[in-house]
Amino acid sequence: MSKIVTELNPPNPSPKRKDGNTDIAASGLNDEVSVFLNTNPTKPTIDDEFVLTGYTSVNLHVTDKYGSSASILANAIAGADYFQKDCDLDSALDDRVYNFNAFPGRYVVGVTLRPDADPGDDWALGIRIDGSMEVFAQGSMKGPLTSSDDTTYFIVTDSLPVLCQPIDDSCLCKDTLTFFWNQIEGTSQYHFQLDDDGDFGSPAIDSLAVADTSLSVTSSLSGEEYYWRVRSNGDVWSIFSETYSFFPYLCGDINGDCATDLGDVLHLISYLYKGGPAPVCELSEDVNCDGTKDLGDVLYLISYLYKGGPAPPTCD
Repeated sequence: MSKIVTELNPPNPSPKRKDGNTDIAASGLNDEVSVFLNTNPTKPTIDDEFVLTGYTSVNLHVTDKYGSSASILANAIAGADYFQKDCDLDSALDDRVYNFNAFPGRYVVGVTLRPDADPGDDWALGIRIDGSMEVFAQGSMKGPLTSSDDTTYFIVTDSLPVLCQPIDDSCLCKDTLTFFWNQIEGTSQYHFQLDDDGDFGSPAIDSLAVADTSLSVTSSLSGEEYYWRVRSNGDVWSIFSETYSFFPYLCGDINGDCATDLGDVLHLISYLYKGGPAPVCELSEDVNCDGTKDLGDVLYLISYLYKGGPAPPTCD
């Protein structure tokens, strides 16, 4: 098995990848490349339509999770066709596997230099599922593919975790945070990341071996916005899920409705002077960050809301 450095370009990616619409992405694992395809169609489609095309200089060998395969030699995948056609109109035949009965799971796609191809030729693997835009893994023969005995493998999957709780853009007001996501069949572990930057350049929490579909976080977080995401690992890592954001708490949100307004002033006055209920989020009640909860917090909040005073700070 050979490793090739590939360029996998998601069309119009979201900077925080929060829309769930990444068409293709990749991550390396030893000598494999993991490719995720979304199934959000851009036009009316035939359900479970999965198309793989090896352009110009390569043959394909596709194996599904049950071990059935389709190649130029034979096709044993039920509901699939294998044929050669000039798909890109360059006067050269291309390999195509067309599966009308695709299912979620792991596909191994072997890309092999054709016997009549010249080492050094460029090639592309085109992938489309359920009518989504075709996306490409592009490479060059200059390296691993120097003969028809040399094969580069891609792992294709349409499964990745879906985030459940906390919901996106939520305000939690909790000392201990528990994150939940859905279970992926055949997954042995999950990779959880939490960061105050949507690019996850330096995660505050980076747990690589989470065995369950939940994780509790007890470390102290400030009142700024945080982001979290998860990926799964069965035989190979998936790409990360879409990204959700949350605020651990919002300073001045006394009644816990994720807003700062007159309701918070009245709730704080009732609590301090009329025996009313305690603030829903205790972390948010020290509005002026002086270490006490008193009239100063009420006055600070009124000044902010109605007199142009400074916003409640984030207390460390």
